[in-house]
Amino acid sequence: MTARPDSAAMQTSDSGSGLAKAIQLGQSLDERDFIILNQADFLSNHLAGAWAVSDYHNALKLGYDVEHLRWPEWVERCVAAGALPRVLSPGQVFASVEPQMAQRYGLAADCQICAGTTDANAAFIATQASRLGDAVTSLGSTLVLKQISVKPVNDSRLGVYSHRLGQRWLVGGASNSGGAVIAAHFSPAEIRYLTTQLKPAI
Repeated sequence: MTARPDSAAMQTSDSGSGLAKAIQLGQSLDERDFIILNQADFLSNHLAGAWAVSDYHNALKLGYDVEHLRWPEWVERCVAAGALPRVLSPGQVFASVEPQMAQRYGLAADCQICAGTTDANAAFIATQASRLGDAVTSLGSTLVLKQISVKPVNDSRLGVYSHRLGQRWLVGGASNSGGAVIAAHFSPAEIRYLTTQLKPAI
């Protein structure tokens, strides 16, 4: 595989890379047997009853080229084109909820399903940061830092990559440690007790 060295697909270890897993799966299955979807894709596609749709935020680390909005040739050489999802802009409506899903989950029959985004991008957007240079740190299972830029910055050696956000870019990266590490040092009972001691107003 010859990937661009600054591709976000190169940001994770082989064992954690969605693209590496897709390549391995493709070696053992016919391309008609599977479609590559992230967790957010799976849920939205399940609700829509329309498979093989993703968004360019979630597809970034699978190798999707967010600058040119297409799957690059090197990805298509590694993974059969039939296994790659159709990639839409985050927030773009692609279906209405499937009637059985609407009934099952108590959703309105005219509920629309949109292409999603990543959790860290959603956290950034929720802050309403919008000025050039604004930066947000969000703590989930990992600690993520993102900053608004006029151009993408990518350096796989340093773990820096960029998400497209309208006509601007979210430049940043994620640590390999964050909220998930708490479970390695505290029992569930201790976490529940300590949570009651939190004082968010301070």
